Amino acid sequence: MTKTKSADASTRNWWIAIAFCLASVIVLVIYLTSGYGEVSTQAYQYARSLYTVCNQKDNARLEKVVQMIEADHKSQKLSDRDHNYLMGLVQMAKNGKWNDAQERIRSLLEAQVKTE
Repeated sequence: MTKTKSADASTRNWWIAIAFCLASVIVLVIYLTSGYGEVSTQAYQYARSLYTVCNQKDNARLEKVVQMIEADHKSQKLSDRDHNYLMGLVQMAKNGKWNDAQERIRSLLEAQVKTE
């Protein structure tokens, strides 16, 4: 009888752990797919520039935009959050995923449009 109660408690604890893990995964998925959110005016302008660069697949202009992003980040005109996101888009372009980067930039720009 004692083993049965112990086995029941163990099974119940296992199911609780599984439920907790699933709930955590669901929350993470919702968080990651909720979009980037609001960006600074400076980040928005860089996103627009990157969109054009990706559309033209222009490596030389990409490097110029990267230099400006890095300079503004260094002088704290661009937040770490915006910098990291923009540099992720830059890396996609550098890896030849121009269209993917352009799509993400478009989503970012569209998310900035405020609806009332």
